[in-house]
Amino acid sequence: MTTIVYDHVPDLEPVPEPAEQEASCADGSDTEALLVPGLRRDRPVDSIAIYCVFYLLGMGTLLPWNFFITADSYWMYKFRNTTDNSSDSDSQTDLQINFFGYLSVASMVPNTIFLTLNAVFGHKMHPQPKLISSLALVIVFFVITTILVPLETDSWQDGFFAATMVMVVILNMGSAIFQGGLFGVAAQFPDRYLSAVISGQALGAVFACVARVVSIAVSGQDDDKAAVTSALVYFILADITLAISMGSYIWMNRMGFYQFYMAMASNSAGGSDEKAPTISVWKIFLKVKWYALSVCLVFLVTLGVFPTITAKIEPVSDSKSTWNTSYFVPVCCFLLFNVTDYIGRICGGYTIWPKRDQSYIVLFFAVLRVAFVPLFLFSNVLPDDRSFDVVFDSDVYYIVFMVLFGLSNGYISTLCMIYGPGLVEPAEQNTASSMMAAFLGLGLCSGALLSNAIIKVL
Repeated sequence: MTTIVYDHVPDLEPVPEPAEQEASCADGSDTEALLVPGLRRDRPVDSIAIYCVFYLLGMGTLLPWNFFITADSYWMYKFRNTTDNSSDSDSQTDLQINFFGYLSVASMVPNTIFLTLNAVFGHKMHPQPKLISSLALVIVFFVITTILVPLETDSWQDGFFAATMVMVVILNMGSAIFQGGLFGVAAQFPDRYLSAVISGQALGAVFACVARVVSIAVSGQDDDKAAVTSALVYFILADITLAISMGSYIWMNRMGFYQFYMAMASNSAGGSDEKAPTISVWKIFLKVKWYALSVCLVFLVTLGVFPTITAKIEPVSDSKSTWNTSYFVPVCCFLLFNVTDYIGRICGGYTIWPKRDQSYIVLFFAVLRVAFVPLFLFSNVLPDDRSFDVVFDSDVYYIVFMVLFGLSNGYISTLCMIYGPGLVEPAEQNTASSMMAAFLGLGLCSGALLSNAIIKVL
């Protein structure tokens, strides 16, 4: 069998086994000795550069979705009533009213389908071509989306809408394959690298929200021209970030640290010279089922009220101040949720409680989050058009609820995504991690559908 030997720390004595082939870390990282049954290797010390790349790739998985939903005023402008050239809420067209509903379906359905397909069949594909090809697909279609921003589309609104939905479906197909594959790859590394991917997803959402708030402050008003300019800046930033992600992943593939752990995974799976062990998706599910169900429930509750309900909560004061009319929803809904979600994911990556074998505690807290549904419904949601009284008649309640909502979403989902793949054998971790991503997508899809039913309660 071919033996790979990495550079040693000088004060460590070499393992007394001759090497038939020698390879050094391309990134020059120090290493510490580790004896692996059946394959002699020396484990590289953690690489901050690779950690940052996983962070960046995590941002890239959801960046298109985050920028699509953040540029709400742009879509309202594109689908406005061109007869009176108005995008005001008083004269909204059917496309304006239903756009985000169509967007959710066109995003979540293909996302869930392809995350599931990746969980079942993804282990049969090599990760490098799968990740590169799917990310390239996302970049190409997001560039097309960017090109359409400054174009005049008033004369073909229906065609532009149809083209946008087609691009959303294709973007989410590519994003799902990329996301599922990335979780599978990150599961082969120490837990902190998988945590970097999860935290990177939240950071991408924070980035989009900050850009939105800044655009409002810079433009001075949320008018139609500012909406188009902001959208163009948003999408160009997303294009650049995705392109950097692609280059970073290609660079990472050359690094000895990355090659070491991928070779470890390949060896655990049987290697190229041996018959790979049979992967039973059902048996893997039975091992991770409680964490899979927990992460599904977490995002079912989250998408059930965010942003369909939470974005419709208005300031208790009826003042027409700039804060109330322009900043309250972008800051107290979108930015606050994504910042606290990000903090929760960071804390989840360094957690010491609950332990990996205490899945019942994680499931309990996931179930407990259902309480956020009535808490938000009894807040100041659509105060002039609701069938029951507002109970929480202060903005402080809403802010506290949103902080707890975001923290719990980030913390519990991170525990699930890290703990789940750790319950299976090394050869099964890629499939287990992809399966966790599929259940996450199922929760998102179910929550998006549930939100349409919850809003009718009002």
